[in-house]
Amino acid sequence: MMSPISKINKADAVFGGAMFLIAPVGLFASKATVPLLIIAALALAFGRNFDRSLLKNIPQIPTAGLTLLLFWALLSSIRSVDPALSLKPILPLAALLAVGLVTVSNPIENQQLIQSLLVAGLILAMALLAFETATGNWLTRTGNGLRWIDIYDGYSPGYNVDARLKNGIVILTLLFWPTAAILWRHNKRLITTSLFIVLLFLAFNYKSTTSMLALISGGMFVIAAHQSARYTARLLAVLFFIGILTTPVLTHTFLTSAEEQKIVADAKSFDLPSSAVNRLFTWKFVGEKIGERPILGWGFNSSKNIPDGNDKYTLRDMSIGVEGKVLFKDFHLPLHPHNNPLQIWLELGGIGACIVALFGGLLIWRTGEYSSRTGPWLFGLIVSILMFDLLSFGAWQNWWIAAQFLAFSSLFGSKRRPY
Repeated sequence: MMSPISKINKADAVFGGAMFLIAPVGLFASKATVPLLIIAALALAFGRNFDRSLLKNIPQIPTAGLTLLLFWALLSSIRSVDPALSLKPILPLAALLAVGLVTVSNPIENQQLIQSLLVAGLILAMALLAFETATGNWLTRTGNGLRWIDIYDGYSPGYNVDARLKNGIVILTLLFWPTAAILWRHNKRLITTSLFIVLLFLAFNYKSTTSMLALISGGMFVIAAHQSARYTARLLAVLFFIGILTTPVLTHTFLTSAEEQKIVADAKSFDLPSSAVNRLFTWKFVGEKIGERPILGWGFNSSKNIPDGNDKYTLRDMSIGVEGKVLFKDFHLPLHPHNNPLQIWLELGGIGACIVALFGGLLIWRTGEYSSRTGPWLFGLIVSILMFDLLSFGAWQNWWIAAQFLAFSSLFGSKRRPY
């Protein structure tokens, strides 16, 4: 049993409220993670009276790595294909990273409050998602003023309501790990396992394949870390370092140099959906563009304006019919590559990739030390984030960056027994 919550001050209440709201609010509005992160940081500042202790706990490795990466991003903007587009997000990104580092490094002292509200928030959000599953997304439909005829008219699918919840499922996936750390520490192992299975089922129901992969792969590393956190951290760090640096080589080997119809045939043999096939062709295109500027890249945030990226292509399966069956029509590069290593190579070149590989790998190497405070659940969170980075989001999306900081803050905020 969790012990009663001790006396609560205003800063603790605000911070705890933000922790509670991450899951239920983030489920329906993923962009709310940014203001929630800011609120959490302000609560910390208020609770510490804006003294220097807010800064002294900030870890050196991620701070140095992110500072160097931002400096290189600034330099790369000078020769970007669109300097104005490259320069615009740098200052907001720097501010968001600073707020995130302060929040992660300075958890509120009232651990009981954080733990109780975090667990309650995730369980509430999962209950809401289960309700949406059972009612055909009634809350989402009602909140967006959608009628059934807007979604399905009896002949063809219309508005994809499920897609509006996928980012929310991502947030729940990240928050599962700090919640599991709390419950497991209190010997609530059956509840922990049940939440994992239910969340996996809900992700499957909404066809959130990446969330499923994140949960499963994260669980595998949690099991490994139970045996040896030290060697698990080293293995993950080496995989990260090698993976970042060899991404262009792997892309060239399997995609860039491959014929279009071979990619289609291979994808068909694995029964991949059309959206996944499109992702492969985006990566093929990005691999080609990386080869044109492998050292310096095309400039920070330039994925939106890469030459020929806004041109559309038509993908056909030539094994069907004389002219082939049209499988997909889309842009060569829609907004970003949906793969962080490729985006870093494309925009910041080999120099940016080396910065990420070196500092990111070093930080992961040291997670074996951090795990003494968080248990093996830290590895589940890290691996889940890496899975989404590989398959889903842009590297500089504000809500995604804020969600990661909030998840880490939740995990480090659950690091101690409240009794």
